[in-house]
Amino acid sequence: MKTINHIYINGQFVTPHGNELFELVNPTTEETVAQVQLADVEDTRQAIAAAKAAFPMMRSASREQQVGYESPSQFNREYRRSFGAAPLQDVETLRQMGVTL
Repeated sequence: MKTINHIYINGQFVTPHGNELFELVNPTTEETVAQVQLADVEDTRQAIAAAKAAFPMMRSASREQQVGYESPSQFNREYRRSFGAAPLQDVETLRQMGVTL
């Protein structure tokens, strides 16, 4: 079973401090497809502080700077490295699970 233990704070993927795991269940088959390590209060505080600090700069940034990737292929490579599958594969998996996007 896949374990997701990354959250995105301040421009990078980090491991959450929380100890609680959430079971991600396919609503159609009721099969547990992954466990997600949840963030805690400290992670939330860090995310809020990072967002507040980034807001003034992001308002004047270009689209590429806002997204943080030079191209869609760079995003795909980073996504695959972090999550083990290309974004479209994850989208297709979600669709097969009955999730409406």
